[in-house]
This record gives sequence, structure tokens and C-alpha cells, in this order.
Amino acid sequence: MRSLVLPAIEAFAPDLVVVACGYDACAKDPLGKMMLNSRAFGEMTRELVALTERLCDGRLVMVHEGGYSEGYVPFCGHAVIQALCGSTTSVPDPQNDEIAAWGYQALQPHQRGMIDDWCARWFAAGGS
Repeated sequence: MRSLVLPAIEAFAPDLVVVACGYDACAKDPLGKMMLNSRAFGEMTRELVALTERLCDGRLVMVHEGGYSEGYVPFCGHAVIQALCGSTTSVPDPQNDEIAAWGYQALQPHQRGMIDDWCARWFAAGGS
């Protein structure tokens, strides 16, 4: 996200950022299974909040969509809302550490290569 998404948003210089905030990427989603825990959703939201505060006076809209883990989506959603509000009230997520300990939490070499290639093409095309 820091290597590709945030620089692309910054280069676009939006007046408003709208995020289709689905939780299909959570590790417990029966369809997506993309290994994210609630801590990751909170961190991504904090990154977006900081970026939008800098770029567009904090105009950020998060629209809930998707996520099929009835037992885990509430933790992810709470992490997003907590980050949006700057709240320190947290709900302990008993699965955060378990998910973080699963394999493949780091980028694989081919993923890093793709991100590096996309960034190089973006900046070569005049992205800033």
C-alpha cells in the first residue's frame, strides 16, 4: 500500500477519497482469504486518514461492502471505525496474533517484483 496505492493517490491529488471498504481480504473470509487481520485494516485506514488530511482536508468516505466471515468482519469493521474516529477504545481481537503468525505474511519475491515494475512504469509515465 505504501509503495503503490498511497503514491498513486497522492499523485492524483483528489478533492475527496471514496473507499469501497470490503472485508473480503480478511483472513477468515471463506472466499477471499487474503490474510489480513483486523490490525491491518485499522493500519490501512490510519494511513488513508493521514493522507487525506494532508491532501484534501480529511475528506474520506468509507463505504462498507462485502466480507463474508460473520465471526470476523465485526472485528475488522471496528478497527476501521476506530481508526476513522481516532478512538483509543478497542475491542480485543483474539485472532489477530494467530493470523499474523500464519505464513506468507511478507511479500513474495514475484509480488515485490510486480510492485517495483508498476512503480517504475508509473513514475516513467510522469507520475509523481
